[in-house]
Amino acid sequence: MREWPEVNVVRRRLAEAGRRRRLGAVLRAVAAGLGAAIPVAVILHLVGISTAMVGMTIGAILLVAMAIAHFKFVRTTAAVAAAVEARAPECRNLLVTADALMQTANADAGWLQAATPEGVRRIVMHDAAAVVSQLDLPRLFPLRPMAGRAALLAAGLAATFLLRTSTVERLLPALVTQASSTPTIADVQITVTPPAYAQLPALSLDNPERVTAVVGSRVELSVSGQADHLVVETTSSRQEIAAVDGRFNAALELAGDGFLSVTPVDAAGTAGARRLIGLSATPDRSPVPKVVSPGKDLFLREAGGDVPLSVEATDDLGLRTLRLAYTKVAGVGESFTFTEGEVPLDVTRMSSRQWAATGTLPLSSMGLDVGDMVVYRAVAQDGRPGSPAVESDSFIVEIVSESQAMAEGFSIDDTQDKYALSQQMVIVKTERLIAKAASRQPPSADALLEEALMIAAEQRSVRAELVFMMGGHFEDEFEEAEHEHEIAEGRLDNSGRADLGRAIRDMSRASAELTEVNLTVALEAEKAALAAMQRALSRRRFILRTLAQRDAIDDGRRLSGSLTDAAQSRRASAVEEVPAHIVAVRAALAQLQTITVPGAPLVTGDADIVAAVVDRLLPHAGVDSRLVDIIGALSRAGESVAADRMGQARADVTTATTGMSAFLQSESVTSIGAADAEARRLKGALADIQRRGGGQ
Repeated sequence: MREWPEVNVVRRRLAEAGRRRRLGAVLRAVAAGLGAAIPVAVILHLVGISTAMVGMTIGAILLVAMAIAHFKFVRTTAAVAAAVEARAPECRNLLVTADALMQTANADAGWLQAATPEGVRRIVMHDAAAVVSQLDLPRLFPLRPMAGRAALLAAGLAATFLLRTSTVERLLPALVTQASSTPTIADVQITVTPPAYAQLPALSLDNPERVTAVVGSRVELSVSGQADHLVVETTSSRQEIAAVDGRFNAALELAGDGFLSVTPVDAAGTAGARRLIGLSATPDRSPVPKVVSPGKDLFLREAGGDVPLSVEATDDLGLRTLRLAYTKVAGVGESFTFTEGEVPLDVTRMSSRQWAATGTLPLSSMGLDVGDMVVYRAVAQDGRPGSPAVESDSFIVEIVSESQAMAEGFSIDDTQDKYALSQQMVIVKTERLIAKAASRQPPSADALLEEALMIAAEQRSVRAELVFMMGGHFEDEFEEAEHEHEIAEGRLDNSGRADLGRAIRDMSRASAELTEVNLTVALEAEKAALAAMQRALSRRRFILRTLAQRDAIDDGRRLSGSLTDAAQSRRASAVEEVPAHIVAVRAALAQLQTITVPGAPLVTGDADIVAAVVDRLLPHAGVDSRLVDIIGALSRAGESVAADRMGQARADVTTATTGMSAFLQSESVTSIGAADAEARRLKGALADIQRRGGGQ
């Protein structure tokens, strides 16, 4: 057939119509697949199938729909011409005839071309080109409505993934709830508001399994469900919440790790499935100050210059202050003074959590002499209300004699007297604690007791050093008091011992009073001890004495005994007690074995067993965060059983039993040590008998 211009026009228009026809078929197949996938996705979500499996199922449905459309679709130009003729009656069969005249490979078409005169063919092609050029193909093969339908169905399918199972249960209650009045929890929304000083944004959670927040955060609950009221429990509180505008609202402050239990209760007092949420409290860590430069002790011959210093501090949430404090120590022996001060700093804030500062220690204006020293340290405080200041490692600048300065750098004890304790320092610290207790914002009783105990420990250390200088003392202080007249009469070796003995007894009394937080009485005893020490040291230097004759070891009696009477001491070993939470987990695991038989389906009555296991484990939830996760999985299993979602319930029970097995493996008490101890005891008994000659 000759290639007239009209032939190219007809072919081009038929090709365009074929493309729109194929695209329309694809959109119809996609829409059909999406329409079938939406109810399947909803059902799979309700029975607890994972999101990955639901996605794979939907993909398979779409592939099947596309395959059906592919094999049913006819791609020949004759089919295109027939489709156009069906949608445009004004063509009057011209396109079908023109397509037949254009086919050369088909035998029937070849016969038709041979039997049709050229003039007739030219007229047919001319009329067909004229008709097809005037056709509105977008109107004949509209794509926009089909594309909109497919997009709408795709959005509906995506919504099934975004909606939680509890939300679907609310929208379709007839599919997932039983025909009973059992109270249920549909949705739990939690808002976590960190404390204001943390400067962190609030966090909203929908049906969480665990809540992690900073200590002191406010946790607000908003619960929806079918119940007369809710019972909200934590490790330290219990409250009943009534509904307001269809929702149950509660609030609590996160003080530590634990759990949050929400139980629906109806008007008759019947409790429904409990919802358990783990609570993880992140403590606000103390800041970490550090002296960067010089970062070491300095020993100088004179205090003529100043020392440049640089410090830094970091914190997990945010810093509030950074200071450089120093203490000037002047004097010798027990007659010295302490002067405290601060160095002005130029602070650079890299961020709210990291600060750096520089300053200068003004030695030239402190009036230091040989033997005096300055102890300096960085002091930082974070934004937490009531948080104590944290000090860095302390360093010293000491003014030493020329001979001591020349020895610097050699292998000598570089600690000097930096860590030595003195009675004068104990008195200074006690006076500071008394002033702090009398301030406008005194510390709490626990904090006051802790500081008093620390000073008491230092007092005992000073006392131990003094006792060591004396070469020991009586085991019984009452016995020592009985011999005090002998000390006064000079019957013991050293004339200064009387005052030193009084100092030791005063230190003991001060330590006891500090332990009872009787600060004023303790201060009097400390000063009395200091006065006694100064009297003793002012008369003569107390010299260390060796062992007295009565305390010497008699070498003639060494190795003079008989080994036949020697034997190992025997006593019954204590029975190792298994912790209560391990006993509870073991009993719970045994109780769950009745419903975890492989292949056996769960039934509605199994919810009572799960609830009993939860009640058994709940008192021990505060022991370990893993127990909270286990109880949470069991709570979800109870809800799933009550809602007849047995597949999801089986998965949650399996998760709980696996967690309990792992917990017992890591926490169980073994008997290997006890067996080894018993073996050693038997070997020792055998050795004793053989040594006495009673065995072979």
